[in-house]
Amino acid sequence: DGAGVSFCDDCDDDDATAFPGADEICDDGVDQDCSGEDLSSDVDGDGYLNDSCGDEADDCDDDNADINPGATDNCDGEDLNCDPSDDYEVDEDDDGHYDIDCGGDDCDDSLQGVHPGVPELCDGIDNNCDGVLHEDGEDDLDEDGVPVCDGDCDDNNADISPDAPELCDGIDNDCDDEIDDGVIRDGDSDGHEKESCGGDDCDDSSSETNPSANEDCADGLDNDCDELADGDDPDCEFDTGGCDCESSLAAGDRRVGLFGVLMLGLVGLRRRRS
Repeated sequence: DGAGVSFCDDCDDDDATAFPGADEICDDGVDQDCSGEDLSSDVDGDGYLNDSCGDEADDCDDDNADINPGATDNCDGEDLNCDPSDDYEVDEDDDGHYDIDCGGDDCDDSLQGVHPGVPELCDGIDNNCDGVLHEDGEDDLDEDGVPVCDGDCDDNNADISPDAPELCDGIDNDCDDEIDDGVIRDGDSDGHEKESCGGDDCDDSSSETNPSANEDCADGLDNDCDELADGDDPDCEFDTGGCDCESSLAAGDRRVGLFGVLMLGLVGLRRRRS
């Protein structure tokens, strides 16, 4: 057939296109390369055509259904996706953590925000690769009754949650992204801010209780915010039951003074008589 191959080596010496080493034409019923059979375009049935079957064919191993352009490389040294350039790609998302299939610790090498050390989020993904989702229950560490996924902005502090009252402490206590918002600093309008806001009013619900107030020695309260109530307060030491201690003492002083003047007068009179 003039193919340049001797009769003894040519499987069909009547066909110049059929000889050992010839390009096989897929699915034409002819054994062009003298392999003993015609080449099927998809021997392994994986849906990808054998790369010997033309420009559109790209299955680099048509005898193995696990090897084709749609397969995922697993860093085993074998080119599973018919792209030898990325067979050893071990950090696909460039987050500095190797794919777990390549001996690394990244449980999802397609997402840059997923690897050990990142905060766990309420997104249905194991962000820190510890095998536990927030949604699985590891979401109320401070046991304040509000899980992280329900809005607890600090799950390490039981005093901080959407249900907590906002305080004057420079912290977002109620998790509304505002600090000290809506806090009334002088609730009783007595000119003294509450202690929790850095003021000196020990009871911001009563305008009669602040450091400028007089101690009421009969109500059992610390009216002047000196941390001493009634019986323990020096202001009540001479109180006789609700009277004005200051006025009573002043009146007593006047009576003692008048008595002293009378006594001195009597002494002087006796001396003149004698």
